[in-house]
Amino acid sequence: QVEVEISNPTAVDGLVEVSFRQRESDNMNPWMRGTQAQAAHETVIAMPAGVRKRIGILTDRPVAEMMVDTYLSQNIPSIISIPFSEQKLRRRVKPFRGEETSMLADDPPKKANEYIVDNEDEGFEVHEAEQANFLRRLLVDWFDLRERETPYVGMRWHAPGTWEATTDRRFYGQFVLSGRYKRASDGRSTVSWRTEIDHSGEYEIYFYCGLLEESQRGRRRRGNYRQGSELNLQVYHDEGVEPVKLDLAQLEEGWNHIGTYRLPAGSAYVELTDKADGRAVIADAVKWVEKL
Repeated sequence: QVEVEISNPTAVDGLVEVSFRQRESDNMNPWMRGTQAQAAHETVIAMPAGVRKRIGILTDRPVAEMMVDTYLSQNIPSIISIPFSEQKLRRRVKPFRGEETSMLADDPPKKANEYIVDNEDEGFEVHEAEQANFLRRLLVDWFDLRERETPYVGMRWHAPGTWEATTDRRFYGQFVLSGRYKRASDGRSTVSWRTEIDHSGEYEIYFYCGLLEESQRGRRRRGNYRQGSELNLQVYHDEGVEPVKLDLAQLEEGWNHIGTYRLPAGSAYVELTDKADGRAVIADAVKWVEKL
């Protein structure tokens, strides 16, 4: 059994297709495995505007991967692939097959003021080192290049020297699951998240880490391989600026707590530098939550 929850927060009705690639049996011969790998369970689901659906699908074999195709929508990537690890048998579980629908407008209000700035939002800015900006302009002028029309690039092993936008299902986002990444350097290139908070008080600040494994990839120096170990941030608060080092070994995929700070009303600001001992630095989203 697979359960998935899908929401449509827009004012336009839509469709999604949910399909599965089922796990291959170890007893199959290679030809049968290739045949089964192509087999997929497909279900098209109507998503009226402003609803959330809990969907239950029963399959006759364990599922290796689920694909959600959002068709002609605002979603990037439009097809989201979610791999599943080995499933365990759950006994005395009531099977659920079908749909349960609820209205997003009926959700209870949030108990605390919460502010989220994603890399796709206006409050996110890229601050490249002056040398990087100069070289970029020089190459564009010298070779008569045009700026790339496609805003996203694939994640590469050799990270770029400037903050490039890329997409992955593990990034944070409402419609666009994207982030920025660049080669680790000396800390002169930064990105920042800025929001406007309504009133002063204590706030919990969180950093979203979607591509944790990629952040932890190390690099070889003088014949030795070093694993990426930390990220360097600057948190602006009532008493000034506090440098924060996030230990990558202690982070989890998703929201990670940076700390609790007293902030004045107005602009709240967090900065991430490209200084790191790993291969690349990845930026996604920051959240401020008022402490009640």
